Amino acid sequence: TANELEKKTLDCRKSENTAKTDFGNSCKQLGIPGQKIKRELVGRVGELADIYAKISARVECLAPVVEFYSTFVEFTLGRSRDNDCVPMIQYVIDKGNTTTYEWTYGEAPLSIVEPPLNINLDDEDKVQYHKFPCTIFNSIAKR
Repeated sequence: TANELEKKTLDCRKSENTAKTDFGNSCKQLGIPGQKIKRELVGRVGELADIYAKISARVECLAPVVEFYSTFVEFTLGRSRDNDCVPMIQYVIDKGNTTTYEWTYGEAPLSIVEPPLNINLDDEDKVQYHKFPCTIFNSIAKR
């Protein structure tokens, strides 16, 4: 009926507005305008090194907090935990921003080779249904 149709239309508009708001908030959190998402996100990849450096510098101020927490855990459990309460934070405090290789093996690599970003920006506006595991998307794409 007409009432059901109007109600469904209003529900769809509410959902649309909610989705637009959520999308805008997500873009704001990522620091992108949200016009060419793929291109904007690829552009942000270059900023990761600076972000990691800032984080590792700011984590150093947590050393007294980690010490307090370790002492608290030692007191509570009645035994020493050998600095393994918060190992990642402790590692970043001690070593700073390092490679995964150095974290794993305890020594810096001889050289670091950055892999190239082979991201095709030409297909930005196309939905690639074949990448969805759900069969309904695959069946729609084949039509």
